[in-house]
Amino acid sequence: MNMPSLLLSGCGIAATFSLLAASNSARAGYIVDSHVEVTSGTNYYTWTVHNQDQSWGLDGFAVEVPVETRVLAHSVPPPYANPDCTAHWFLAERHEEQLDAHDGRVNVPGPRPGMKLLLWWGNESPSVYPPGTTVSFSIATDSSFGPGVVNASAATYTPQNDPHYYLPWQGRIVGPSIGVADASAASGTGNEPRISIPDLRTALVTNLESGALDQAAGILTPLPAVSIAMHAGITVEGTVGSHYGIQYSDDLKDATSWRGLANVILTAPKQVWYDPRPGSDPQRFYRIVPGPIPIP
Repeated sequence: MNMPSLLLSGCGIAATFSLLAASNSARAGYIVDSHVEVTSGTNYYTWTVHNQDQSWGLDGFAVEVPVETRVLAHSVPPPYANPDCTAHWFLAERHEEQLDAHDGRVNVPGPRPGMKLLLWWGNESPSVYPPGTTVSFSIATDSSFGPGVVNASAATYTPQNDPHYYLPWQGRIVGPSIGVADASAASGTGNEPRISIPDLRTALVTNLESGALDQAAGILTPLPAVSIAMHAGITVEGTVGSHYGIQYSDDLKDATSWRGLANVILTAPKQVWYDPRPGSDPQRFYRIVPGPIPIP
């Protein structure tokens, strides 16, 4: 996974725009998709926040992580708009709640004991992401803490509520949480492949005093899974423009078991054809014959 580029300033940067139907709660202003990839030394987290219906836009996003969490790299989204070249987003670490400077009320809840906040904030009103837009935040950490369920919050810019300019939303997502002794996926030695944990979706809500909304904020639902399969590659060498047939058999002892699989016309002296059936299926043998051949 490539970490998004660090973008702090610059005019005329276009923002990604997409529509998302509410899937967790009809009263949720924000839906968050958590994506995690783990290697033996580094954990990569990406949170994609969908603004469903908040007309004044997303202005802040915070993740609660263990205070010892080491952030090795991070991304900062571009402002949604930047007509005067003054809007930008930044990332800060906080060990206490954040207060609305206009009225002194909490707009980002403080972390629990032993935790800290990673807080992304948009400066100037054009930076906020309006309804129907999507924005991503990401970090890379060392493997001292593995993936687990953590608290998250978002802040909606609401100047219409003057003097209370920000509305807080809260919920739970996947982030750095579990001590390394418990993080089996992140343990190990050597050059291990990067492991993708299934993506999870959750809702951020405004009123955790309501039992129904509190339950909605705690539900992490799987996103559709993406699978990877290996396929057999057959190299065909011959005369450009000629036809060749690829046959397969499940049993080399049976001379009558060969079946036509594909016809190939060479566009180069050597080209590779891939069997669409996954290589994890029962074994298959292949041979190349002059073509074209009948295909069942």
